[in-house]
Amino acid sequence: MRSALCLTLLACQFSPTTAHAGPWLREEGTTFISSSFSATYFYDLSQSTYIEYGLRERLTLGFDLNTAQSRFGLQSGHATVFLRFPLGEPSETGRWAYDIGAGASWSGDFISPTSGPGCLGAAASPWANGTAG
Repeated sequence: MRSALCLTLLACQFSPTTAHAGPWLREEGTTFISSSFSATYFYDLSQSTYIEYGLRERLTLGFDLNTAQSRFGLQSGHATVFLRFPLGEPSETGRWAYDIGAGASWSGDFISPTSGPGCLGAAASPWANGTAG
């Protein structure tokens, strides 16, 4: 029984699936949260948190935070707050959105502010992604 379960789980890992990713806006009042943590044998640590919240039908607020610490104690990461607006109406062949955000990245004691616009797009296939600015 245990080996059958292991084989089933292994088969699921390698089976093809369709993922429709892209610059979708969150519906008003809904939230998407993704978080991860990893550690290596040598004590390298990393953490990632991504949050989106639908403020209005055509406006999404987002936050992206990534931190890392090396085995030697060096800490680095970045944090960004952004707003996402749609560009035009979604169609069967594509969907486009415009992001504007601000944040900072750091490594040790060095901090660098970041800001600017971005443009995300998704065609029916394949996924398209670009940055302007």
